[in-house]
This record gives sequence, structure tokens and C-alpha cells, in this order.
Amino acid sequence: MDYDHEFQTYSKKNKQFRNFSDEIANVLQSFDRSKDWPDFIKFLQRLQKVLSKYQQFPLIPSRLTFCKRLFQCLNPNLPGGVHIKALETFSLVFERIGPERIAKDLGLFTMGIFPLF
Repeated sequence: MDYDHEFQTYSKKNKQFRNFSDEIANVLQSFDRSKDWPDFIKFLQRLQKVLSKYQQFPLIPSRLTFCKRLFQCLNPNLPGGVHIKALETFSLVFERIGPERIAKDLGLFTMGIFPLF
């Protein structure tokens, strides 16, 4: 089953997944208001909290925007603490989605890492 179909199935059948999706969207929108590195850490902490709250779902809502925001937190101009929080968040995501989904979405997860080299 492809990701979009699986996402739609979860969204239609599960109110809790819709809540998860809405909370992720709210956290991702808050990223736009981040102005300084402490704001990024706060954003990442909120993101980790939402991910931990809804551990039962093997999908990440708004995954493109989600990854884009995490990659922005890996900007070399930001302090190492922000990088560590971003990598911790990626770790949570990878544990959640498993190796098969990581392999399917490898392009998505590497697009923000390879420009760093």
C-alpha cells in the first residue's frame, strides 16, 4: 500500500490519527514564528512530545514539511544543541516508521542531509 493511500485510510477511520495530524500541523506552523535558536529547540521539543503522544501510528503527517523543518534545524549556522535535538527527532521518526518505510522514503530523508556534505 502506498503512503498516500495508507494516510487516507488512517485519516478516514481514526479520529485519534486526525488529532495527531492536526497537532503536527500546528507545531509545524509554529516553526514559521521561530526567530532564534532557542525557538528551534522549543519547536523540536514540542514535535517530540506530539510524536511520543501518538506512538501507535506508523505514519508521519505532512511528512514533506516535517522533514523540511527538521533539515532546516541542521543548518550549520545553528548551535550544536539544535542539531542534536533535530537528530533525536529523526531517531524517533525512524523508530516509528521502521526500516521498510525508511527504504521507500530514502529520497525524502536524504534530500536535506546530502547538501551538508
